[in-house]
Amino acid sequence: MLIYRVSSVVLPLVSAVLISTANAQQACEIEEAQRLFGQQPRPTATIEALLSACAKSGATDYRISLFQGVMAREAGDYDRAIELLRKSHEIAPAELSPALELAFTLERDHGRQAALVYDDILAKNPELRPALLGLGRIVRGQYRLDKARGIYEQLLKSDPKDVDALNGLAWVALAERNREQARAGFQGVLALDPQNSEAQVGLSKVEDIYRYVLDMNGAFVSTNMGTSWGAGATGLIGLTAVDTLEVGEFHYTNELQTFTFAGVAVLPSDDIRAGYYRLVPFQYNLAVTYDFRAHTGLPDEHWFEEAPASI
Repeated sequence: MLIYRVSSVVLPLVSAVLISTANAQQACEIEEAQRLFGQQPRPTATIEALLSACAKSGATDYRISLFQGVMAREAGDYDRAIELLRKSHEIAPAELSPALELAFTLERDHGRQAALVYDDILAKNPELRPALLGLGRIVRGQYRLDKARGIYEQLLKSDPKDVDALNGLAWVALAERNREQARAGFQGVLALDPQNSEAQVGLSKVEDIYRYVLDMNGAFVSTNMGTSWGAGATGLIGLTAVDTLEVGEFHYTNELQTFTFAGVAVLPSDDIRAGYYRLVPFQYNLAVTYDFRAHTGLPDEHWFEEAPASI
């Protein structure tokens, strides 16, 4: 009798679930949405209507939130895109598309989170090109240039004409202030793909990069106590991609007394400055400088200044 009662309750429930699932599948035209999603130009309004109907029907196909997330990103709504793509990835953690789209979307503002997703993908698919390129972009932006170079070299072993990897190597060379190597890299990409916009942009940036800079300048100071001519030079030496050394000297012909916002000051006969700077863009910077000022009628001055690293 107990068995009969359980069966009489369970069987109608199973039937109801099967009917509900069948109705949801009929109401959700996800295959049609996927077909339209691949069209260019994409009929966004039609796809959104189909996906909305899928959501209302209770369908749980990961492609619903996947397509919605990609379209939200293309519309500029990155927060909603991330939310939807996370949902898609959670529904189908073994599928590549949600993970790749999520990582790509996270890249813009959440590089570390994106790197974790790419690392997880590559742990299962070590040769997957989209994930390697994505991780390469992130570590290059973090100035982990050796790791970025290794990724691009790995891709070029599979395809020596991979323009994305060649562009990546050229950007690494540019970050390391190797202008000629960067120029050759971007030009090599344009030889393979004359319309490649990334290589065109990179080539336009080559002349903005320096390894050595010499800045020479002069000054003329006039007060009621007399006049003084000044001349000097400052040299900047790019030691690495993130390390710069500064050396400068300025000489005045007359040690005049002047007034500044800090009070009375006397021009030095010689002002010698040396500085070391480490700048990792978007992460931290550190500056250490030494200044020596020589006087003929006053004691010499010198001091160190240090700007602590900031994140």
